[in-house]
Amino acid sequence: MISQDGEEYTIDFSRKIGSGAYGNVHPGRASSGRTVAVKCARDAKEIVAARKEVEFYRRCAGARNIVKYVGSQHKNATDHSPERFSFAMERALFSLDKLMKQARHLHGLPKDIIIDLLVDSASALNALKARGIAHRDIKHLNILVFPGLRKGRKSQYLFKFCDMGVSSFVHEGGVMQTLVGTPHALCPAMADAHANRQAKTRANYTREDKEPTLESLNEMVSVLEKSVEKKFISIESMEIFSYCDLKDVPQFSHGYPSLKDELNLKDGVKYHLIHEDDLVAFTDPTENEKHHQNPPILFPLLADIPWTPKIWWRTIQDKKGTSKNGEESSRTARIDLHSQVGDALNDCDKILEVVEMSKKILCMQLERIKSSLETVHEKTLMPIRFTLYAKMQSFALLPFLSEDADRTYHIGHFTAFLNQSLDSATECLSELDGIQLEPTEIPGVEDELNDLLNEDPSTGVLKYEEELAEQCIARRSDLAAQLCNNMKSSVVRVLLRTARFVLDMSSEISKYRNYIDDYVSLIERPFQEMKNCMERMQAENKLDERSFQKALLYYKRPANIIAQTRLIREKVSQVFDLVQQVNNSK
Repeated sequence: MISQDGEEYTIDFSRKIGSGAYGNVHPGRASSGRTVAVKCARDAKEIVAARKEVEFYRRCAGARNIVKYVGSQHKNATDHSPERFSFAMERALFSLDKLMKQARHLHGLPKDIIIDLLVDSASALNALKARGIAHRDIKHLNILVFPGLRKGRKSQYLFKFCDMGVSSFVHEGGVMQTLVGTPHALCPAMADAHANRQAKTRANYTREDKEPTLESLNEMVSVLEKSVEKKFISIESMEIFSYCDLKDVPQFSHGYPSLKDELNLKDGVKYHLIHEDDLVAFTDPTENEKHHQNPPILFPLLADIPWTPKIWWRTIQDKKGTSKNGEESSRTARIDLHSQVGDALNDCDKILEVVEMSKKILCMQLERIKSSLETVHEKTLMPIRFTLYAKMQSFALLPFLSEDADRTYHIGHFTAFLNQSLDSATECLSELDGIQLEPTEIPGVEDELNDLLNEDPSTGVLKYEEELAEQCIARRSDLAAQLCNNMKSSVVRVLLRTARFVLDMSSEISKYRNYIDDYVSLIERPFQEMKNCMERMQAENKLDERSFQKALLYYKRPANIIAQTRLIREKVSQVFDLVQQVNNSK
């Protein structure tokens, strides 16, 4: 007889996902169609433990970070078959252990994943504490990874506790001292008892009288969850630096690096931040900064920026040649191989991201520069036309324009600079458009290497495995070769040269804009004075617009204006002659 609780499911006994404290875990499918993980108990002792584990999962229903219970099946013993019990849980992507063993993560998980892991672990521990349950076997194998929502999260993963086979209910005032769990993943009190070959701990290990307490963990997690990450692009380092100011977190306060230390800034060197729509001088304080959607380029104001390529190995043999220890164990050699692959994969992603983001930022800045140059250039056109017209047509304005020759010359000089700068900006844009990295495609290689390591991590390096690793490392070397060479058109040189042009040109535009505004104001002043004079004359003589325009017709004729000007000059000359005669007679 088979009794069913919850949703019905089938079990695929031909495949094994893993094993828990009691029983093996197989893939299955629920009647609703979703895939599940089914834990099967094989004997009376395992069945008792499995039933108890189901009770723990039932008690944790609704807890976001505890694996969800789906259903269970109990088959009574018969003359032909023993008693069987199984229960189904939601199916994860993989365990935290498998995530940590991926090639990219062998040197440690990224900060974003660690923060979400801590947040979810604190949530799971709070849920267990609220329900009076002690897990007693928390480790990387018993934390499962699920796809998570991106909103409000740092990573793409959601973490949940599983395998509660050795868990226990904690009663008010109860004492727990029995040594249970995995030897290499014990809490300090249990680890001490295990080291001394004791079956029990000296004190109750469920008490929170020592740091870190769950309360302190919650405080730390709250700060991490709200922390704002600042990123900076470094072209010369081919890095995207990230920084969170966590000096106020007690667990991190001692020796926490400053932003300057994290960015490895050089003493005595000024730095600028090049955003897509802004240019600002870099300062150490991280508060009260304008929010930008994308990280800026961190650029040092140096006459010559040295760029030395990193030690990006072309082959596995190159790296082996630098090793001082030639007698590595097969496991160590294999882990080292996969670590190199992880570094190569991460470096390739970083190179592509730095180049693409730098290119995007600089292109937008160059477009802003071109727009500014064109705007400033337009300001110079009208005053120059005014001056030329006045010189050719209006002798009456010559006294006002005696100083404008130099001003017009300077504006002409400024205009030449603007035209040259426009050409340079267009040339820089053309160079940026020409940047196109071509990474070698290696589809499926990363997944296959991860599977090989997870299947049997204890074996030595396989020949096929080494061939796959060589492809990943050669891909990075090819990208590095595209980045920098001795040619002027190398990617790094173009990016550095363009970034410097953007900073220099932005400063020059601001300076020339002020010069041009001043000179334009001086050149236009006589025209403005003439306009004001005409308006006063119209007002004083109470002329309407028609009468005023009629009176001006005479003076609008160039010939009459010239005649009047000559007459004035003759009269002035006669006056000078009379004055001279009077002076001579004395």
